[in-house]
Amino acid sequence: MKEKIWFKNKKGLKLCAYLMHRDNIKKVPAVIFAHGLYSGKESSRNYRIAEQLVSNNFASLLIDFSGHGESEGTPEDDFLSQQIDDLDALLDHVQTLDVIDKRRIGVNGSSTGGIVAMMKSINDDRIKVLCLRAPPSQGFHGFAAQVRVPMMIIQGEMDPLFQENKRLFDLLTCEKKFEVVKGAGHLFKDPKHEEQMVKITVDWFVSHLFSK
Repeated sequence: MKEKIWFKNKKGLKLCAYLMHRDNIKKVPAVIFAHGLYSGKESSRNYRIAEQLVSNNFASLLIDFSGHGESEGTPEDDFLSQQIDDLDALLDHVQTLDVIDKRRIGVNGSSTGGIVAMMKSINDDRIKVLCLRAPPSQGFHGFAAQVRVPMMIIQGEMDPLFQENKRLFDLLTCEKKFEVVKGAGHLFKDPKHEEQMVKITVDWFVSHLFSK
């Protein structure tokens, strides 16, 4: 099933997200999707990952950050701090949802959403695992040693961000994984590249959040 959920951030702005899960289940692991700038909960790549996670008995939550999609507000110049606050608001709301096991929450961040996810995880122990897809990490390498949860970076081989994200990976001291999709660019537009990226992402969350 898929439903829209609504909640407010610290500014009082009303935010929207999709909550997706199988019917008649409770206490399942969940993955929150943090989208890139000018994207949203309708991102086709994130949506496909979310569907695959649901088929593996996860809940998936796809947010519209402030000023995106159906959420109130406008994109901020300092959008990073605003989106970290939005992610915090969704994590707070998740605590009210019976379908989700609050001990098993991961965040999948794409592009700028990857930086939002990483920075939020440093000071929020509700996040247990991270997957970052092609984050623009230059300027954030100094935070790598503060990440304490397992983190995977998925990177297209032909993405201009490749080297800066390999540098970020090298600086991580947590459990980590660097997955390269051969021939892929920043957006994994080729269906074969997208399929590979989706499988890598789902397998990572299954291995780290699903009870064995």
